[in-house]
Amino acid sequence: MSLRALNFPLSVPRNVVTVIIGCVWILMMGHLVKTEIHIQKDRTDKTFVTSPIIRPFNQWMEIFYKGEKLGYSHTDLTQMDREGETMFSLSHRTQLKMKVLDVTQNIKMSGFSFFDAEARLKNFTFYVDTKSYKMVLKGEMHDQVLSVHLKTGQSEQSFDLNVPENIIFSEDMNFLMTQKKFRPGDHGQFIVFDPMAMGQYALTYDVLEKKDGLLKIEFNYRGLLSYVWLNEHREIVKEINPLGWVMIRSTREDALTDMPGNLDLTNATSIPVTKEIPNPQNIKKLTLGIQGIDAGVLRDFPPKEIQNIDVIQKPSGIEIIITKPGENDLEILREIEEPDEEAMSVYLKGEILIQTQHPLIVSTAHEIVDTDLDLWGAAKKINEWVFDTLEKKPVISIPSALDVLKSGYGDCNEHTVLFTALARAKGIPVIPIVGLVFLDNKFYYHAWPAVYVGEWIQMDPTFGQNIADTTHIPFFAGSLEEQARIASLVGRIQIEVIDIVNE
Repeated sequence: MSLRALNFPLSVPRNVVTVIIGCVWILMMGHLVKTEIHIQKDRTDKTFVTSPIIRPFNQWMEIFYKGEKLGYSHTDLTQMDREGETMFSLSHRTQLKMKVLDVTQNIKMSGFSFFDAEARLKNFTFYVDTKSYKMVLKGEMHDQVLSVHLKTGQSEQSFDLNVPENIIFSEDMNFLMTQKKFRPGDHGQFIVFDPMAMGQYALTYDVLEKKDGLLKIEFNYRGLLSYVWLNEHREIVKEINPLGWVMIRSTREDALTDMPGNLDLTNATSIPVTKEIPNPQNIKKLTLGIQGIDAGVLRDFPPKEIQNIDVIQKPSGIEIIITKPGENDLEILREIEEPDEEAMSVYLKGEILIQTQHPLIVSTAHEIVDTDLDLWGAAKKINEWVFDTLEKKPVISIPSALDVLKSGYGDCNEHTVLFTALARAKGIPVIPIVGLVFLDNKFYYHAWPAVYVGEWIQMDPTFGQNIADTTHIPFFAGSLEEQARIASLVGRIQIEVIDIVNE
């Protein structure tokens, strides 16, 4: 019997509880989740220009979160001669060890970059290796075109990006900082290519102060702040990223030892509440008090029509009222016309990891919806198929719809990306959402889609809900650039259950 046949009368199945925490991976690696970010044309920031390589570089860092050691990183520079030209190779590797619901996860990231003597990027290779996922990404510069080849799981693809000549590979940024002399008051931006996001973005920096012999630099990406401290020898001694991960300069011996892997992301990122929310699927209206975020986060949630939340500003925080539409409320949707493709084009197009036009995606979508259904009927069939077909399993990966379709398992990220590709292949506008959902007396970070079927309706293929229950709190929606903004909320939010109205 499928889980759908049970209709979840009492609670969400335990394997779905397990899989929710897999969504946190993207959030915890905040700098790894920005994709196709276009450089802002109206900025006046001075763009960081690479400097001649003049200093050796060999750096070991220990990585901590909430006082627990997660792993280490190592970066090393090698000089070489290639056809009479002085070149430099920068190798880097990171190893992390942590738990996901008491299951130990080991994550390895490694690679190398090649520069000329002026530190101009020539090519790079980047690897990700976990127990269940492997990725290889290679890039080569040709004038101002970066040619990229990506292999993830069972699929491969190549693409070109137009980039500025001084583009920086994100894994090389710390090294390049040590080659340049900064002074308090300096301000500018890096143009960065992120290997885990397959895109470029602008990252501004401000040199704040020099205190106790250390120079403090702040980095800002759309409100996501991180900090680096340099000593008088231009060595990085400490870093803090937007999620509170702390990297401390170390020795090889200390970096490689004492990695207990005791931190469980489930407990580290969940938000407990003191009042139980029984049977979320039966709730018509839910009122919550939220501290730690600005009301504008919810009021600005795009697209405007998707919002089923009333936001009230209170002295102690904000109060939100989430209302769930009933199936009977949606009957009118059967009478709608097809959506305007031009107006909805952004929600219908394929992306690097949402391969809407791939023959396997297209044929699968047609097999699922093999009759002449309206948009809402087709969306429900796809939602139910994804729920019934995918094994609920936490995965540490950068999800690709094609890989998920072939592997047949994943967490909320995999469910959402596959649903998005299949639904768009059938002409249904879809927007991915990130936010929070309630399970077992806690709120967890979660991903789910919304479909446009005459109006925007939130669905959840991970839970098998055709209409997402009222404990789904949407914060950001759209591209991974938008979804990445949720990293600024992790660790800040407190939630109080105020009122529950059942159907």
